Amino acid sequence: MGAAAQKIDLITADVRLFPGDGVRAVQAICKTRAIPVVFITGYAEDVQDRTPTAIVVQKPVKEAELAAAVRSVLGEKREGGRCA
Repeated sequence: MGAAAQKIDLITADVRLFPGDGVRAVQAICKTRAIPVVFITGYAEDVQDRTPTAIVVQKPVKEAELAAAVRSVLGEKREGGRCA
């Protein structure tokens, strides 16, 4: 089964992917599918400058913050989906 055929409930991505860029990777994925996204990064300001509506969890990750972010985006998914 190819990636396009898989059921994906949530994307977690960092901004700094080597080689590459997490924001651009998410934008490419979301061109074809509406998937909820949580960015987990040490560069929260970078994500917020580039995608102001993004849900961002700052590293070091606190379990409660991550859980709240996941609940938030999965709740939004039930209301129609979201991509960064």
